[in-house]
Amino acid sequence: MRYIQLSGGLSELEIEDILLLDDEVLQAVFVHYLPPMSLFRLPSNLWIRIRNDMHKYLVEKDIDDVPCIYFYHRSFQYYQPMDVKQLIVDNQEKVILEKNRLTYFSNQYNSTFDMSYSSKLIKKYNLPSTIISVNRCLTEQKPLQQSHHQQYNLRRLHQLCINLNRYDFAHSSTIFNYDFLLTYLLCREFQMSDLLYEFSIGAIDPEGELRFLLKQYESSLTILNQYPTNLPFELIYHFYPFIDQLPELTYNLLVECINHCPLQLLTDNERQQSLVEHFLSDITCLNIDQHRLFVLTSNDQLYIYSHGYYGLLRTGYFDISYKKRRGKERLISFLCRYLYVCCLSSNLSMITLNYQEKQMIMQMPCGKLVSFIDDEHILIISSTNDSLEIWNCSKNLLVSAYDFPDNSIDNCIYRKSIIKVILKRNESLFHLTIDQDYHFQLHRIVNEKIQNYTYQILLNNHAEFYYSFQSSKAILLISHENQSNQMIDNIDFLCVPIAVFYLSQSESIAWLTRTSLLICHPIYDEKLFKPFNLLSTNDPVEYSIYKYNATMLTYLSQSISRVPSFTVHQIPNIYFDKYLTFTDNEHYFKILTLNETTNTFDLHLSVHAIKQYYFTPNSSHILFINRKNIVSIYSLKSTKLLWTSNEFEHRILQVHSLQSSFLLICLQTKQIFHIDTISFKMLSLQQLPIECCLTTFTSDNRLFALSKDQKSLVEFNVNNQQMKIIPSIPFHSVKIIEMHSVCDYVIFRTEDDQTFLWWNETKPMVQFESTERSLIKNKRLIFISTNKKTIIIYDLHKQVRQNIQIDNEILDLCIRNENSEEYLFVICHDQLLRMYEISNGKEIVKLFIHKDVKPFIGIIHNRLLIKVANYLCIIKILDRNSLPSK
Repeated sequence: MRYIQLSGGLSELEIEDILLLDDEVLQAVFVHYLPPMSLFRLPSNLWIRIRNDMHKYLVEKDIDDVPCIYFYHRSFQYYQPMDVKQLIVDNQEKVILEKNRLTYFSNQYNSTFDMSYSSKLIKKYNLPSTIISVNRCLTEQKPLQQSHHQQYNLRRLHQLCINLNRYDFAHSSTIFNYDFLLTYLLCREFQMSDLLYEFSIGAIDPEGELRFLLKQYESSLTILNQYPTNLPFELIYHFYPFIDQLPELTYNLLVECINHCPLQLLTDNERQQSLVEHFLSDITCLNIDQHRLFVLTSNDQLYIYSHGYYGLLRTGYFDISYKKRRGKERLISFLCRYLYVCCLSSNLSMITLNYQEKQMIMQMPCGKLVSFIDDEHILIISSTNDSLEIWNCSKNLLVSAYDFPDNSIDNCIYRKSIIKVILKRNESLFHLTIDQDYHFQLHRIVNEKIQNYTYQILLNNHAEFYYSFQSSKAILLISHENQSNQMIDNIDFLCVPIAVFYLSQSESIAWLTRTSLLICHPIYDEKLFKPFNLLSTNDPVEYSIYKYNATMLTYLSQSISRVPSFTVHQIPNIYFDKYLTFTDNEHYFKILTLNETTNTFDLHLSVHAIKQYYFTPNSSHILFINRKNIVSIYSLKSTKLLWTSNEFEHRILQVHSLQSSFLLICLQTKQIFHIDTISFKMLSLQQLPIECCLTTFTSDNRLFALSKDQKSLVEFNVNNQQMKIIPSIPFHSVKIIEMHSVCDYVIFRTEDDQTFLWWNETKPMVQFESTERSLIKNKRLIFISTNKKTIIIYDLHKQVRQNIQIDNEILDLCIRNENSEEYLFVICHDQLLRMYEISNGKEIVKLFIHKDVKPFIGIIHNRLLIKVANYLCIIKILDRNSLPSK
């Protein structure tokens, strides 16, 4: 009955299976005998007897389309013992039962049984060990999501969601489980904000790993709520930079994400770097408590926000009205505590308000606001700067004061019921406490002046930490009652800090350097003060520090810094998966290369006023034709100008690249020229017998020229200098507008969007359906249909054709072929990135990158480039077979 109560209803098969996982039930039943090890199940009549005995309290109803046993009256479902002792026992038993239930629905049960309860049975069956292997013959739960259909196992999902946050033993099957997370987000019942809300209340997290994961979910909250399929992409973005430091559960989740989406976003412009953003002008200062954010603006307006997993919500706003002594007086700082806000004006007045009633309670002189002591009492420095005062905000009453005659206060810090006061004249340190009647009590006076240590941190009421940013050493000053102070001056962190933090919960010091994070946690009784290294690396790193529920969360923000996106206003081009080219606003043609280590673009070559350009296939040279038709050749290795000619200044040229040379066809003279990149001699090879309009060059060094009337096709073999005219190719009088080559094939495209593939006059021409445009890559022809929703891939080597249907209008695409993994990437009109496996046409992921994606996508050095607004987004294609082992 407890299992039915905990699960909210179970089917009869589920009840029998879960009882089989309860060793206590099995030990109570198997007292005198054991069933066969290969069929280790309870007697079939056991549940029948229980059901018959309880039939008047049970009913059957459909839950998640499964007939389940449920309680006749809901009072049974919500029953809890009234006796406190029994309630404690009940809660202890509940943990065991919940573990059995979650084990069953997560398919993670073991195949052993503990026989230590019965020495009689061990002897009877001559068992070699108290732990025996058994087959409980349990019904395995179906997958949470069907592979090729949008069908979800809601029965299993809902059972795993019960008490989702309460038991850490369930985390590996839920919050750290990829299949669970994706099903949770895709089933249309939940959003990521719902999951975060569940875990915001009482989640058990002994190692801190859960809290770290939740912060990553929170930072991707907006995207995941709208685009749940982005889950693996967002987690890889957050986790992959420090894959070597991840704990086991987080690492396993990351591996699953990479297996489903091998893409890592490298640039940072596409993702919000803060957890939440809200824009206000002229912010003077802000303050935050456990539930609210208070913002004071320069026009004396106070904004109150509530921050939760559903966003930053403005819950209050009002103008702070007070009596101004001067016309330009304004508020410069404030402190807040439910229900009160105390503000300090530039004329040294403290204004106290009840922010719920939006009423001013008091206005009085004040030198500085120090801290709230509790919900009603505030500690301040007087306007004369020579005394401390405690005021009751609700009663507008001065409770107590502590004077420093003939002296003035330089600084005052309140921490953990200790007030540290630094005086200006004699540089003494006063440590005060506050009793239950809110009166000041002198705790001790420290007169030591410690040279070369600029900063102090009050650890507790008897220890003070001194440090400097110019030294790796620190001093701990310990005070003893009725004894002289003890100075520990041999604390050495070995490196100077970039930041030092006080960890209030443990009363420790976090010492951050460029390459390490050290903790100094004094153990006074054992006189242990040496810092220990929590994290170190050989490379400089950046840190992010979060304080969450009074616990310090420290982690590397990135082991390899994400790079800013590269600005480019025009649509660029990519050549040989190596060079990125574009013309800037000042008409400079630029060639860039991608640095694989830093993931930044390096300017390789820049030339002004270029009209046409051609790379050699071996990437050694580039030929330019400028606006005056001057031809020049540059070395891509040295970037030097090697050859130039103005011979074609008033002529129209068509140029083709050979392995390390160029062919030039002059359309006016019909002459074919050859320029090699060794001697840089321009040779006239032959003259075409036709007036040509289109030319192309195949991989077997054959030049094809199509006549203007499209009645003749001339083939010129560069190797043997032979030329022949090929009989006319029938195109049904349709004009050819494009002619390309792939390997030793020629591709014709007509003005009515028909595409033809031709090899030689002895082979029949292959005609494809109407296509919008084509892409040639790795002996493949890739066509986009005229409806822009079908991709046709034709493998010339295997003579195989494949169609991939896209659910949106295609803007651009590219192919990646490396390490036997072939992927097709598509940008569509809905601005989502789609990734397909070419081998089977299966869609791997559909991702949101940015709301302003442009129609450009390409690949350089295994990096996917996408134009977003006026910059390039860089995404690394990960190798799923080369992940580091854990």
